[in-house]
Amino acid sequence: MFKLPKSRFSTVVSDSSSRISSMQSFDMKRDTSEPNQRKGKELQTQVSNLWRIVWLGLYQLHDNHGPYHVDRLVQLYFGAGMAVYDILDKVGDSYERSKSHKGPLGLLGYALSNRAISNLRLYEGLSIDTLKSVIQLLEAYKHEIASLGEVYELLRSLQVGLRTPTSNDEKAVLEHYPPLADQLARRLVHLDARLDVLMAELEDEHMESFGDSPQRNGWLVRDMVYPNILSHSGMSRKIS
Repeated sequence: MFKLPKSRFSTVVSDSSSRISSMQSFDMKRDTSEPNQRKGKELQTQVSNLWRIVWLGLYQLHDNHGPYHVDRLVQLYFGAGMAVYDILDKVGDSYERSKSHKGPLGLLGYALSNRAISNLRLYEGLSIDTLKSVIQLLEAYKHEIASLGEVYELLRSLQVGLRTPTSNDEKAVLEHYPPLADQLARRLVHLDARLDVLMAELEDEHMESFGDSPQRNGWLVRDMVYPNILSHSGMSRKIS
């Protein structure tokens, strides 16, 4: 009886196991069992709840009609004695040159104005593991809310009041604000980049499972949180 050499037999078994594992992984993505659908609904609800916390904690105050955090911080920045300083715009300072492209708040102004999570979409048929990845990323954003609170606390502590600002007021802001704000901004910009990668992966997974289906555009998580708002892109969806 013909026998495969042991090394070749191991390779065949390994390749076969790999194909079976790949097929099982694909089937799991398309698992339409009731327990899996129920778990998916629970995770979608968790995504929308986390999204709301992050949105209100980092980008918009109060509700979807409130002011943006970036605008409030600009007000506090100017109130700390930097209004005239910003107008004069000392171009010899590298930090000031950076501000000219990103507003008075520097890199943090850019990061808070980007609001990348407003573009987060979910799709039909996403796997449980994929939804957990979305939750993990939103948790990372949520972790930065406390850091933004520290920026608020700093600028409020530096408010000048009704007196005329002095050069010492400006120095205090320039000494304490950039180190605190820029580190937060760098983390947020990186999270936004990671979010872009994740959103591409979500779309790819949906296309792999369902192809060019009517649901290929998915739905914005923002529409799940604020369902009465007409979105300029995508279809609205409510969690039942």
